[in-house]
Amino acid sequence: MMAVAMLLGLGGAARAQTNFGVTTPGNVFAFYINGVNNTGQPQSPGVNNSPPLTLTAGQTYTFSISTASFHPMEIVTNTPGGGATHYANATPTTTSSGTMTLVIPATNFPTTLYYECSVHFFYGVITIVPPVVPAPPSNHIISIVMTPTTVTLTSDGTNTTYNLVPQFNSNVVDGNWHDVAGFTNVFSNGTNTTSFDRLDSVCGPNVFLRISQRPP
Repeated sequence: MMAVAMLLGLGGAARAQTNFGVTTPGNVFAFYINGVNNTGQPQSPGVNNSPPLTLTAGQTYTFSISTASFHPMEIVTNTPGGGATHYANATPTTTSSGTMTLVIPATNFPTTLYYECSVHFFYGVITIVPPVVPAPPSNHIISIVMTPTTVTLTSDGTNTTYNLVPQFNSNVVDGNWHDVAGFTNVFSNGTNTTSFDRLDSVCGPNVFLRISQRPP
C-alpha cells in the first residue's frame, strides 16, 4: 500500500510600514511616532517613554524627523545614555530635521536597537525580527511510477527557486518524516520529476511520500 501527502508551504505576510514621522509636539521630552505617543511614561529626560517599534531584518526604513532643535534623534546599539554607541547603518548619525535612513541587513542583524534624544537621552526600543519567508508556489504530486529499483514522483507548479526534497514515512501517526537520500530533480515545462531508489530496505513495503519545498 502506498499513500501520498503534500507538505504545506510556509506562510507569508504583508509588508509592514517602512516610513515613520518623528516629532516632539510642543517640545515635549518624548518622541511621537506618526503623531502618537501612548506609552503613558513620564515625558522627561532619560526615560523609556517613546513608542516601541518592531522592524524586520532585510528592510530599509526612513524616519522623517521634525523635532525641537534640542531633541535630535539618533539610533544606538546599547542602553541609551552618554556612553551609547551609534548604529553604523543609521544615517545621518543624528538630526532634528530631515530624513534618517536605517538599513537592517537580512543576516547578522541586531535584535534590539534604540532611538534616543542625543541630548536628553529619552528613548524608545526598536525590536528587530527575522525576515518573513514568502510562501512557496503551489505544488502537487500528480503521479508516482515504481519500477523494481526506482521511484519517480511527478509534481506540478514547480520552479527552480525553491529546493524540492522528497520525504518518506512508514508510520504517519508518529509524525517523523525523513529526507530521501540520493534523489534527483529535473525541471521541464512547469513540471518537476523527482527520482530515487526504492525504499523497501529502509522502511519495508508500506511507505508514505511527500514533497517538501524549502527556501533556497
